[in-house]
Amino acid sequence: MGILLWALFGLIAGAVAKFLMPGKAPGGIILTIVLGIVGAIVGGFIGTLLGFGDVSGFDFRSMLLAVGGGVLVLFIYGMVTKGRA
Repeated sequence: MGILLWALFGLIAGAVAKFLMPGKAPGGIILTIVLGIVGAIVGGFIGTLLGFGDVSGFDFRSMLLAVGGGVLVLFIYGMVTKGRA
């Protein structure tokens, strides 16, 4: 059940993060989901380190952490792939 929750958070966080960072970004929906899952993990890890808690359930705080991580991962991915087209 945990992997399904991460996938759901990744889907939602990836979509919201891509909406918050519009523009021409490489990749399609699959890459968005993968980056969203990575972002949810990163957001949970950073939230735990800062004392905000982790992505442990389907609540507003966890979604904010996941979306924040998704935005961070999409930003870093955009910076890394900027010169490649």
